Amino acid sequence: MKYYNLSPVRDMDLPFAALPTQTIDGHQGISMARFKVVAEVAGFKTLWKLTLLKGVVKSAPFMQQLHDRIDHFTAMREEHGGKIKTADFQQAKELLDGLRSNQIGHSAQSQERHPGFDTFWQIFCWLPGNLFEGPAMRADDQRGNFEDGAAPIVGQARYDLLKAINSSIAFENIDPAWASLRQILDSTDPVAFKAEQWEWDQAADSPRIKAGG
Repeated sequence: MKYYNLSPVRDMDLPFAALPTQTIDGHQGISMARFKVVAEVAGFKTLWKLTLLKGVVKSAPFMQQLHDRIDHFTAMREEHGGKIKTADFQQAKELLDGLRSNQIGHSAQSQERHPGFDTFWQIFCWLPGNLFEGPAMRADDQRGNFEDGAAPIVGQARYDLLKAINSSIAFENIDPAWASLRQILDSTDPVAFKAEQWEWDQAADSPRIKAGG
């Protein structure tokens, strides 16, 4: 087995292109925040840190599925307006191949970093199945917390799945978290913006998710 230091050393920005402005309830030129997360990224980071402590082999089925699905995340690629180069995707797949086959392990004492880790980390933190297009300034913005009102946007089934992942991570139950994340990989694109799912909050003078979608 080859050991690398698989601890993240920096946060990774969204790997997607900027979104065009939109119109909500007659208000034009609304700036979009590229993408909003349902389950907070901090939870995904916590899950990874817990997994490093308990053994990365626990994530192997997820790594297998991500390896098999990663080529479908085209919106992240430079040729489609994203920020990740094709060569970087290949390095991430090589890391995933080692993780899924238990040929790569983690050692906090190792000074060696796998060349595909940063790309893997960027993809993992911003999984498309956890994202939706939304306004930059919102009356109901959860500001880093779980998006409790996102069910009308992403659909009840995906919302319930992400809620379960969030809860599992909070209670450090990493096995069910990884199992649920495998289902999130079925969604290879963020949920697209639909103006009819948003309304204007007159008191806050900004948009919000419309109750019931």
